[in-house]
Amino acid sequence: MGRRIESPFTEWPGHIEFPEPLLGRHYKAWARAVELKRGNEVEDIPLFAQYRGALVLVETWSVDGIAPADLRDEGCDAVPTRFMSWLRDRTMEYVAEQLSPKASPAPSGITSPMASPPPSP
Repeated sequence: MGRRIESPFTEWPGHIEFPEPLLGRHYKAWARAVELKRGNEVEDIPLFAQYRGALVLVETWSVDGIAPADLRDEGCDAVPTRFMSWLRDRTMEYVAEQLSPKASPAPSGITSPMASPPPSP
């Protein structure tokens, strides 16, 4: 079961789901998608690149008023930028949380390399 994120918009009610947990293959697909495509002025716009990254992570799309077919390439023209920005922001928060060493506790006896050393006696 994925991470469910509810749309806050009355114009576009519903939800999306991200994978839970974020696996290496998900992260690679997201990283490739947000990379700016030099030479293509539209894809060089950060909002579109970040929105494209959000789309590769969405496992379930259930948002009224914005069809999944509207989400690819020139289809972005039909998606309100307010919605794109919201989805981009939720995606960035989700990825940052999943990459945090605090996202899930390490198994007993294993410490994170980011953890602080134990106090001196």
